[in-house]
Formats: sequence, C-alpha cells, structure tokens
Amino acid sequence: MMWAVWVSCIAAGGFSAVLLVWPVIRRGPRRFRSWITVILALTPLPLASAMLHHAARVRGFFIAP
Repeated sequence: MMWAVWVSCIAAGGFSAVLLVWPVIRRGPRRFRSWITVILALTPLPLASAMLHHAARVRGFFIAP
C-alpha cells in the first residue's frame, strides 16, 4: 500500500513541476530543457502503472483497495 502512496506523491510533485515550467514554455516554446522537464515530470505515473501491471501478470499480486 505504501508503494501506491509513494508513487502518488512523486506524480503530484511531477505535476507541480509542469505547472512551474508552463510559463517558460509559453514564452519560448523552443526551449529544450523545459520540454525535457515536462516529459520527465509526467513519466512516474505511467511507469509505475506499467510496473504494477507487469508484476501482477508475472507474480500474480495486486494492491487491495
């Protein structure tokens, strides 16, 4: 259960990074570092979801509600 909470906290931090970078992207959409920040900020949630799906398929476990 703590794994899901930790992933949610990291994803929330990533979404806050997107909110902080958004004005920079609007000023100059060609900034490479800003787009890398957005991509890396949005990565934890889909990656964790894919890991959970893979682990459930291979090991057969699940997170109880």
